[in-house]
Amino acid sequence: MNDVLPSTRDRLLDAAEIVVISRGTNALTLEAVAAQAGVSKGGLLYHFHAKDDLLHAMIQRMIDLFRARIDAALALEPRPPGAFTHACINALSELSPTEQSRFQRLSSALLAAITSDPRLLDPLRELYRELFAGIANDGIPPGKALVAFAVGDALWFWSIFNLPQPPAAHVADAMKIIRSLLATPPPPILPPQT
Repeated sequence: MNDVLPSTRDRLLDAAEIVVISRGTNALTLEAVAAQAGVSKGGLLYHFHAKDDLLHAMIQRMIDLFRARIDAALALEPRPPGAFTHACINALSELSPTEQSRFQRLSSALLAAITSDPRLLDPLRELYRELFAGIANDGIPPGKALVAFAVGDALWFWSIFNLPQPPAAHVADAMKIIRSLLATPPPPILPPQT
């Protein structure tokens, strides 16, 4: 079996995540990332001209992975009202241990960006604008969709920031409540026209 080696750019992004997780946001320097990745600073500068470029790429990487999760979840949903909201909730709340670990690493970009320059979070803000527009126009009452999305979002953030998790049974109960909240009643049966 032939494994695909990560590109130098991916190795640098992986290294940046490791630096932030293991040493904290203040340790995120171009020199530290280059050393962690085993490349020269010049090699790093070829891909990322400044620390902000590196942070932007880290955040974009997280957004791309999250969008891919939503797209995959949406592909599994039937197309009735509420499909987008259900896909978002599934993408947010159903993380395998591997995915949880991956998002924990990717979340390091958020921490580093907040401490470096909050404007670097603009792509994440744009993603949330798109998500809010999607759930608002999903064919179910927007308030219900927002409550459901907020629960999924909370579960996701608790997970990626490695915060204490509620018991799995409680999460399962919460998801049943959310799915019941989002259930759209069948259309009314109209009496035959006479």
